[in-house]
Amino acid sequence: MRLGELTSRFQARVAQDREVMEKTVNIELNILRQSLSESSSDVLNITKDGIRRHGELLSQMIWSQLDLVEQEMSSWRKVLAGGLLKSFFWGMGLALGLGIAGLCVLALLNTRLERIQSATAQWETHLEELRNDANRIEKNTWGLKLVEDRQGRFIVLPEGTTAVTGWTVGDRHALRLE
Repeated sequence: MRLGELTSRFQARVAQDREVMEKTVNIELNILRQSLSESSSDVLNITKDGIRRHGELLSQMIWSQLDLVEQEMSSWRKVLAGGLLKSFFWGMGLALGLGIAGLCVLALLNTRLERIQSATAQWETHLEELRNDANRIEKNTWGLKLVEDRQGRFIVLPEGTTAVTGWTVGDRHALRLE
């Protein structure tokens, strides 16, 4: 064998190895992109469900407290119905008590709402980071596209590159995946 033949065979083998490595890297990048997309969607859905459930629990607690207050007021109304002045003072006391209880409930709701908003902001930041990672991965695919049609599955090369396989998609060269 001549040195020229050896060089030619070696270059062909290197080009073939590079092509196999690029295929493998592209497959792994697509799997990672899909996994990141699914993970970020799952995290967003879990966060939304948690916020919704928490809101429902708070609503149930408030309605429960309001029912208790209404029952208490009803029983006091029966007791105090005899005297107008006595009823007036009791009403003022209840109003004051309800006002204080309402402020306490509002303070509790405000604290919980701030926690939910903080958690939501953290998840949104995390989601944005995941989207940025997915965009960065997409930019690092060197312009390759994966296409599937009725003829098979292909890797579409960026414009200006050529392949020896003889396959094309549209007017661009492609590699057929077996």
